[in-house]
Amino acid sequence: MIMKYRNLTAKTRSELSEMAYNLKKGMYTLNLQKKLNQLTNTTQIRTHRRDLARVLMKLAEVKKG
Repeated sequence: MIMKYRNLTAKTRSELSEMAYNLKKGMYTLNLQKKLNQLTNTTQIRTHRRDLARVLMKLAEVKKG
């Protein structure tokens, strides 16, 4: 799932925090699967990392005001 930055503009601060938490949890799971050689599609790690960066950037923007 590739997330677009413009889709994040309508999200509230709590929704963004929840999305960031879920993406971090997903990253942990993907990295664990990679270490155990169970991950078949390694591009998922890159897309999760980039989506997390987008969410954190928008969250910082919302917090700043």
